[in-house]
Amino acid sequence: MVGSHRLIPTIKPHLFSDIFPHLCDVRGVVKSSKVYELNRTCVDEALLGPKGSVRARKILMTGLMEFCVLAGMDHFTVLSRVDILDRYTRIGWNLRPLGVPTIIDGVHQVAVSVKTDQTALDVMRAACRIREPMLEYVGGTVEIEDLLPVLQDTGVDDLPLHREAA
Repeated sequence: MVGSHRLIPTIKPHLFSDIFPHLCDVRGVVKSSKVYELNRTCVDEALLGPKGSVRARKILMTGLMEFCVLAGMDHFTVLSRVDILDRYTRIGWNLRPLGVPTIIDGVHQVAVSVKTDQTALDVMRAACRIREPMLEYVGGTVEIEDLLPVLQDTGVDDLPLHREAA
């Protein structure tokens, strides 16, 4: 694995709801079954080098948008460096700040909501020169609220992040 994202349902505890609500002080903390929080995006820069890391980030972001569209998500929220948001705005993504930019670890960052739809996916694919779908999505668009009673009945207190191979 050379890169990854983590998505957390916003109807459960997440960073903006429990740790950084002050970063969403303009529009408020988003909580919806169709909105997930994106965090912990990473690529293996040591393995990929500078050019490979840039390409891996483009692939990850395109795959993220593709997944969100296939899964029926409306938005994802993310804490992002301000300078990176300019790139996605120029590509054509619909971004909405949730708060005022703040300096964190010496970098201007802001909480934003990113619209996930076919248009955003199309412009991302075009910008990254990715012509074909990258994912084979086997899930559905089940509302997360429908899964919570099942998870509570089994004693599982969080959604599984992966499946073990059989």
